[in-house]
Amino acid sequence: MLHALLWPAAADGAFTLGDRTEARVRAPDLVTNAVAVDLDTVADARAVWTGRHTTYTLADLPRFTLLDLNGATRQGALADSLFASAEWHSLRARVRLTEDASYGQLSFESLSVLPPPNSAQGAAGSAGQPAQTPVASLVPPTSQSILFASSVTSVSTTLNLRPWTVFASVAYQVSGGADGESQQFLPFQQGPLAMATADLRVGGRDRDHLLTMANGSEASFSSGTEDVLAGVEEQWRHRWARRTESLLAAGDYAVRTRAAFNSPDVFGSSPVAEAALDQRFVHGRDAAEARFDLRLAPYINPLTGLVDEQARATIEGGYARRHWNVRAFASAGESIDQGTATSVRFATAEIDASYAANKSVTFDGGLRGLFQEQNTLGPAPQGGGPAPILQGNIAQVIVFFAVSFRAVKVRF
Repeated sequence: MLHALLWPAAADGAFTLGDRTEARVRAPDLVTNAVAVDLDTVADARAVWTGRHTTYTLADLPRFTLLDLNGATRQGALADSLFASAEWHSLRARVRLTEDASYGQLSFESLSVLPPPNSAQGAAGSAGQPAQTPVASLVPPTSQSILFASSVTSVSTTLNLRPWTVFASVAYQVSGGADGESQQFLPFQQGPLAMATADLRVGGRDRDHLLTMANGSEASFSSGTEDVLAGVEEQWRHRWARRTESLLAAGDYAVRTRAAFNSPDVFGSSPVAEAALDQRFVHGRDAAEARFDLRLAPYINPLTGLVDEQARATIEGGYARRHWNVRAFASAGESIDQGTATSVRFATAEIDASYAANKSVTFDGGLRGLFQEQNTLGPAPQGGGPAPILQGNIAQVIVFFAVSFRAVKVRF
């Protein structure tokens, strides 16, 4: 099967070049506690080759950020992301190899584009499932740029064996601070992960799907923390009408955690539950959609490396009419146990309105915000006794305006 991934001589190719430049006004600045102005630009150079049974993609996404243009602490950050994939597909099978890597300076002083609706963070979903909802990204408590590196190398396959659809994926990922100074704020983590899903279509009208999901991961952190997770989850998807769909899920995870290099292993388990509702509306040229999602699950905290049972809620929606498009989402969550030295509370929200002037230029603007409360362990008292639990809060509101160009498209 893999021999079909060789470069096809008769493939059709397309090259596209685009850019999104965003100006942001934010308050408060983490250093000056005043209003700050930033400029952020991301280019996207992408080539896609398509053959009869193959698709190849190669993309380069350089990013340059200027912070505090109106202040004395002006600084820049440069990063680059590369994406490559090779896919073979037939009527009933699909195999895909991907590499997604990033390297460069990353600043948490200014909240850039939040995860768009349907972006996946945490366990990935299989093809055909309702997309994962956006969640708040935990922000390291630092105002300086850090050297960041990440890489996700994966191979996945999808088999259509009606009424079954089977999806499997294995990957190896690394991410975090790329040097010792950066790892003080964002530990470097690495490890494998795998998942498999069996989707059974019940009935002949494609209204009900029963899914069995199994996944596991191992993550080792530069701080000495190590986590191993393995879980099983059952899902029921039901289509109530042509544009109304719900999801109910329940399962359980087993966890092994080591808090430091010389610490003993700690074993535990935690439940998983999810309820979601998707609703779409179409009336003439108007289209709207809404999604509500509640989820209880264990997550690996990227700041501490520890497994944290969290409850998360998300609401998102969008409305499109001709050249106009409005989207909004809000996501919030917290640790179930708020009495630990690593518990968190967080929330993100964004509303964005865009106008497509033509096929090449789009203007958009809006408002986004972040709130995060992260517990940490304070210094031990001089007289002895347990160390106190300290709370660190981050809050920021941003008004943004952006211009996107898709000026170049060449076929070859």
